[in-house]
Amino acid sequence: MADKQESLTMATKSSIETPSELRPSSGGDRNQKMENLGLVIDINKQTGVLRRPDHAMEILQNLNDLRQSSEFTDIVICVEQDMYPCHRAVLAASCLYFKAMFKNDLRERHQDHVTLTSMKSNIVKLLIDYSYTSTLTVTVDNAQDLLSAAQFLQYEPVVQACCEFLKTQIHPSNCLGIQFFADTHNCLDLVEEARTCALINLVDVVKQEEFFDLSVEQLISYVSNDELNVKSEEMVYVAVMQWVRHDVDNRWSKLPVILEHVRLPLISPGFLMNHIENDPLVEHDKDCRNLVERAKTIQKQVWQGHDVRDPSLRPRPSMMTEVMVVVGGIDSVRHWQRDITFYNPIEKKWDSLPDIPFSQTDYSVTSLDDNIYVTGGYLNDDAVADVWCFEPTSNFWMCVTPMQNARFNHGSTSTNACIYVVGGENDEGDLRTLRAITPLMINGIVLVQFILLRVT
Repeated sequence: MADKQESLTMATKSSIETPSELRPSSGGDRNQKMENLGLVIDINKQTGVLRRPDHAMEILQNLNDLRQSSEFTDIVICVEQDMYPCHRAVLAASCLYFKAMFKNDLRERHQDHVTLTSMKSNIVKLLIDYSYTSTLTVTVDNAQDLLSAAQFLQYEPVVQACCEFLKTQIHPSNCLGIQFFADTHNCLDLVEEARTCALINLVDVVKQEEFFDLSVEQLISYVSNDELNVKSEEMVYVAVMQWVRHDVDNRWSKLPVILEHVRLPLISPGFLMNHIENDPLVEHDKDCRNLVERAKTIQKQVWQGHDVRDPSLRPRPSMMTEVMVVVGGIDSVRHWQRDITFYNPIEKKWDSLPDIPFSQTDYSVTSLDDNIYVTGGYLNDDAVADVWCFEPTSNFWMCVTPMQNARFNHGSTSTNACIYVVGGENDEGDLRTLRAITPLMINGIVLVQFILLRVT
């Protein structure tokens, strides 16, 4: 009887035990499955929201599979000798060109074939593939063709991608070509990047064949640009003459117009007389000779100390070097000096600037925006409030608005576009005030003017 009871008990247990694969999943497993499915259940509201982030990509992949097998396609894009079956909806959703074509009452709307001309088949295929895959590879070989086709078909993301890629490929050997291309397609950022490269690397750019393809207007736009990176104005003149002699019969007549933008007064007198004035192309053109004579006259006036304010005297920033300047001071026998010397760290040598045009002593010196400012001083037993400025770019001294209080033995510094003078003495004793000077308050009286020219 006991054996029979035990058998019955075991049978009962066996009949109520469910195989593990048939048991309901635990709460953790169920949550994981719902999470993978993208299902969010709200128990209180008794709702479930299915949201699958990868659904759009799956649809795109399925559409691409259908295109590859020509299933449900309703338009064929014909380019050169190739035909690409596509879905109108996909093309219209990808670019404005096809959307306008299929939406408006154009003949292509009712045709099952559309022919694209002036485009390469492999480039159009890349754009169609991009429409179905959102992926496109830009290379050195296809970037420009891709940009042209994408701009025509209005694939704006592709245009931007090509521009950014081409920016990374800009080099002195191709910057002019990329600039012309970008300008044609109105890609302004790319134009600016390529143009900057050409301005910075003039020495290398003039060696390229593309340099000789510049128009007169394009050449002038470079020659007249302040940011042209040259060590001397002679380099600009040499580049211009190379461009002219490349097609001298057709370009010689343009030389006077171009030379107007070369800053001839900044060229050394020796080079001006020995190389430019005696150049046959200059010598046999009246307008060119006049430009040379005008440059020589300006140089002469400057050396004579006249007030010459001519734009052609403005050096390009690349022609200027940051130097250390020493203004005046006291010599070994306690005499105040009026000379100005500077140290050029590139050439590693000292040189001189014109002497200061005033006689006071015990002044203070500071700099602001590459200009030298001398404030105050002591003259004829009196403190003075004079402020003098020397502009290296235009090479002249001028007297600017004086300080509110005369002072000497003071300190000065500059920051935030202002000059600050601190302490010092005046006729009444020590000063403890701090004053600011704004260099914009210029009275316009130019007393002395200088220019430094190299002599070859």
